[in-house]
Amino acid sequence: GIVALEGQGQDELFSALAGSIRPSGGTIEVDGKPVKFAHPADAIRAGIAYVPGDRTEALTMQRSVRENIALPFSSALRNWGPINMAQERSKVVNAIERLQIDTRAQREVQRLSGGNQQKVTIARWIAAEAQTILCFDPTRGIDVGTKQEIYKLLRELADQGKSVLFYT
Repeated sequence: GIVALEGQGQDELFSALAGSIRPSGGTIEVDGKPVKFAHPADAIRAGIAYVPGDRTEALTMQRSVRENIALPFSSALRNWGPINMAQERSKVVNAIERLQIDTRAQREVQRLSGGNQQKVTIARWIAAEAQTILCFDPTRGIDVGTKQEIYKLLRELADQGKSVLFYT
């Protein structure tokens, strides 16, 4: 986790790790190798996913739950070649079930509660099998019960060998 007072550089740290800005100094390494990200897509290709505190930054609110979770797969189709649609569907369904997201998955994300919206953001990266998940205040504005679910899920991901960097 990151411990700092508000405004002490945590925004910049997470933005640099997620590929949104270039760091003014230092080195970012993935699996022991230095990397430079010119764009967030570069970080995603390196297995780094970003879960912002403001879920509207991460979601396409007029799209369905399934479409939002499947977004990394559409990028794969465009950038890296064909994908297995049955495998994509399976990963999306598994992520929805694992996070117990509102089962009316054809609904627009904007109609879900804030907690379910944030679960969709996290489910996207579980389905995409991200190796590192950057969580910047991921439980902001979420009810206590859902906060506990998200904390438990992040702990499970860490226990499975995923890297979880958490700031709140």
